[in-house]
Order: sequence, then C-alpha cells, then structure tokens
Amino acid sequence: MSNDHIKHLIECQCVLNIFKNKTKIIYHKFKVFSEIDNDDEVREKYVICNNCDIVHRVYEVCKSEIKWGCENLKSLVTTKEDIKFNLESKNYHIITEELGKNNIDLCEWEYIDYLLERMSANDMSFDDIFTVQNGQHPPILKMVLSKRINLETFVILEELLSFSKQLNKDISETVLWPKLCDRIERYRPFLHYNITKYRITLRNKLKELQ
Repeated sequence: MSNDHIKHLIECQCVLNIFKNKTKIIYHKFKVFSEIDNDDEVREKYVICNNCDIVHRVYEVCKSEIKWGCENLKSLVTTKEDIKFNLESKNYHIITEELGKNNIDLCEWEYIDYLLERMSANDMSFDDIFTVQNGQHPPILKMVLSKRINLETFVILEELLSFSKQLNKDISETVLWPKLCDRIERYRPFLHYNITKYRITLRNKLKELQ
C-alpha cells in the first residue's frame, strides 16, 4: 500500500456566487480527507458540501454520490466540533485554538487528528520522526518516499526545522536521500505558503506533545 490517507476534491452540483453569471457552469468543488484501507480503496464516508450543505457519500478518490433529501445522514458526518471534542479530551487545547482562529478547513482538522492518532498508536515522540538510527532513513523520510506525506509538507517542515543538514551527516546511503534533498532545494522557491502561520502551529503542537 503506497498511502493510507489522501486529500482530494469532490464536485457538488452547486455553484459559488462569483461563478453564477458565467456562460459555462462551474460546479463547486471542495476538499475532503479520506483514509485508504488495506486494499488501497477509499473508506466510505459521508461529508457535507461547505457551500450548500448537501450530503455526499464519498466512495472513491474524487468521486461521490449526492444524497438528495437525506438530512438524516448528517448525523453520520464528522464535524469540526466532533474533532475538537476528541482533541481536547486528549489535552490538545492549543491546537484546537489555532485551528479555530485560522478558520482551517474541516479536511485539515481531520488530517491533524489522524496524524496525532497515528503518532500515539506508534508510541512515537515528535523528535523520533527525524532521528536517524544506524545510518538508516528516519521515519519522516520513509513517509515521503512511500508517499504517506507529500513533498510540500516535507518542504514546509524543513523550512521550519532545518533538519536536512543533520540528515546529511547521519544518513549513510548516497542515492535516494541526496536526490530528494536536491529536489527539495529546487522545489522550495516555487512553493508559496504562510511560514509564520505554520511556525506558530508547529510550536503549539510541540507544546502539546511535551
């Protein structure tokens, strides 16, 4: 299995106000977070369109079925409040505050909740992710090479933590890591993001994990 989760877009039948006067209909798309099972298939889930509040049954990557008139299905949809309650029950109050203040999409709430659950299940601290043992690839690098996290996430973490210099010293293999390191340096100028926001979020996460 190459990945155990994915962020993807699904299309609704509603149209944003800014596109309503267009000659060609542009249907609204919104981002969802999905887990991938051991058969490399998306785990079915129900989500709500963030524009018109209609329920969708997500059954494949970028594919969903609109459930017209099924208001009762909304009880099966994970909400920000559900995730907030789950995180705060584990004392991740600062994380929920940051997510709320920055008006982060539900998809990202689910992603963060998922990552924290995985770290807890593997009894792994934050530092362990970047630690090289006996010259082998650290967990963070294995996640990138297996596409469990994308290159953009890796680049942002590198910008925040500057861990690649230490990896250059500690990793003994001379093929995969040097190529990836070079790719990061070439890709970095083309990636635009709010580094201050990510720095604050990471700092607060670290406080919660200590």
